[in-house]
Amino acid sequence: MRAVGRLVSPKQLSFRQVAEVSVPQFLPDAYYRGKFVPFEQAQVSIATHALHYGTAVLGGIRGIPAADDPGKVLLFRLDAHCQRLSNSAKYLG
Repeated sequence: MRAVGRLVSPKQLSFRQVAEVSVPQFLPDAYYRGKFVPFEQAQVSIATHALHYGTAVLGGIRGIPAADDPGKVLLFRLDAHCQRLSNSAKYLG
C-alpha cells in the first residue's frame, strides 16, 4: 500500500493556511470502485443517495502506541470492530 498524502496537524497551520489547502493537495488519491485513483477521477453522481441523505457507515477506532515499541499501534478488539462495521454496511446493500 502506498502513502496517500502528507498528514499535517491543524495545530501547525493558521486558519488562512487551512482554508487554502484543497482536498487534492492534502489527499491526492481517492479509493474509488476498489482501487486508488487520482482524486479528480473519483466522480460520484449528484443523484447518489449518500449525497442527499447522508447514508453511510462510519467506523472509528482508537489506537495507542505500544509501551515496548512506539512504532507499533495497539488496537482494542479490532476483530469485533470490523464485524460491527461489516454488519452495518450490509444494511446499505
